[in-house]
Amino acid sequence: MSVVPPGQYAPFATVTKDDHAAGIIIATALGLAFTTLLLATRVFIRQFINVGWQWDDSTLVLSTK
Repeated sequence: MSVVPPGQYAPFATVTKDDHAAGIIIATALGLAFTTLLLATRVFIRQFINVGWQWDDSTLVLSTK
């Protein structure tokens, strides 16, 4: 691992030959952000544009909690 300059923190995760945790963390964060954005869009559409809440909407909301 490289030397961390004074006043800075070491990286949370680094990519090495045997450890790919940084890529997994980034992919998970992007997936969660995308899913949350789609959930918010779907809830908005169901509440204000297409009035009608179905069982699949409840399942989606519960699965993202």
